[in-house]
Amino acid sequence: MPAHTRRTVVDALLAVAVAVWASVMAWTSSGASRPVDVGAFGLIVIASVAVALRRHFPIPALLATDAATLGWLLAGYPGRAMTAAPLIACYTVTALRGWRWGLVAVVLNSITATVAVGLPLRTRLLEEPVINAVAVTVAAFALGTAVYWYGEQQAATREKLAREARAREQETLRIAADERVRIAREVHDVCAHSMAAISVQAGAALHVIEQQPGQAIEALTAIKKLSDEGLTEVRAILGTLRGGDEPTPTRSGLHRLDALLETAHAAGLRTELTISGDALPLPRAVDVTAYRIIQESLTNVRRHARARSVVISISYELRQLTLVVRDDGQAKAPHVNGSGHGLRGMRERVAALDGDFSAAPHRAGGFEVRCVLPLPEQA
Repeated sequence: MPAHTRRTVVDALLAVAVAVWASVMAWTSSGASRPVDVGAFGLIVIASVAVALRRHFPIPALLATDAATLGWLLAGYPGRAMTAAPLIACYTVTALRGWRWGLVAVVLNSITATVAVGLPLRTRLLEEPVINAVAVTVAAFALGTAVYWYGEQQAATREKLAREARAREQETLRIAADERVRIAREVHDVCAHSMAAISVQAGAALHVIEQQPGQAIEALTAIKKLSDEGLTEVRAILGTLRGGDEPTPTRSGLHRLDALLETAHAAGLRTELTISGDALPLPRAVDVTAYRIIQESLTNVRRHARARSVVISISYELRQLTLVVRDDGQAKAPHVNGSGHGLRGMRERVAALDGDFSAAPHRAGGFEVRCVLPLPEQA
């Protein structure tokens, strides 16, 4: 049964109980100054309907029950069961609206009790019947206050849990998005480098296949090697999607720099490598990023720069690793203005490590890529 339907049934049963109890007590009581008549049943109906609708109209229900009870007692009808209706209304107002409205209900019920009980019985303000009536009203207020605060705490707890759930969901989505971007960068770098090198080798093979078949065979062999290496790297990257993150010899890093430069040299690009400082072991993220920066820079040189030579400088310092890749070519637009996916990917990689990145034409000619990657303090 839905909660709304269940509450409606409970309210209806409670209203019937109040009506039956008030009627039975009126018929069985003796010594009343006025017999039960149509007016008495009218007051019972008013109080019972107010009890049934008290959740929907708490304040009007409170006023109706107090008025019906006051009329009952001042008219001299027998029985005191009608006094239960204002207590129920007082509890409901407090439980639904809080202690401030509850105090209003207490004051109103206390005035009703003082007038309704004190005048017919000719008691003084602080005598036992009045005190008992007010005490019962305060008890109903206290119970309603407890229920109200419990509901507020439950609502606050639900809201907190909902906020935490939303935060976890947003964090999960953010992590997933970052992971997709990272994998996209890796796949782009591997594929762009491999395809660019393969394109150069394939062009060379086509150019010399008839006059110099030996060189064509060497180019095709290089294409086979590049394809195998590219596929192996792509498998390693995609393996992370399946939960695998075990280090393998094929994973990228500066230890593969010689093979990378050999590929560039085979594509007709002269390379010069300068390393300064002590080549200490690098954190995995820094190692991979440094390799990808050099790899993507060489790919851009082959694709855009029309360069003949590239100078690569790696400087190991106490707190940072500095990379400089400068060519002597004439870069095309994507290489110069940084609008290509490769340069944007390099910037994102370096920014993820809180490093500095720049890519711009060099004043002495050609194009220069420079980045500084922070290193953790050595123990």
